[in-house]
Amino acid sequence: MTATRALVRDIGCAIEDEHCACKNGFGASDTEIVAPNYELYFTPHGEYLFAFDAAFEQPQTRTAGNREKKTIKFLRENAVSCMQEQYKEMGWDIDAVTDVLFQNLKITDFEIGAMRM
Repeated sequence: MTATRALVRDIGCAIEDEHCACKNGFGASDTEIVAPNYELYFTPHGEYLFAFDAAFEQPQTRTAGNREKKTIKFLRENAVSCMQEQYKEMGWDIDAVTDVLFQNLKITDFEIGAMRM
C-alpha cells in the first residue's frame, strides 16, 4: 500500500469515527443539527450515511426542491457531464473539464463521498 493510499484510508476512518462514533459533546453523532442556510435538520451520523451509503434516505423536514440524491457510482460514471453542466450554469468554460482530466485526477469513491458532505 502506498503512503498516499494509507493516508486516505486513515482520513476515511477518522471521518467515519467523527460522524458515527462520537458519543458526547458538540457534534455528537446522534445529536440533531440544523443547517441554517438550507433549514435542513440532520445528525452527523445521518450525514455520513447520506454521503456514503447509497441505500440511506435522510428524512427531510422541508423540500429539497428539484434536487435528488445521486449515488457515488452515478457521480463517478457521469462526473464529466455533471461538472460541465455546473460549469455551464456558472458561465465557465466547459472545455476545461474533460474525460482525460478526470481520469488523471484519479478521484476515489471515498473522495467523491467526502465532497458530498
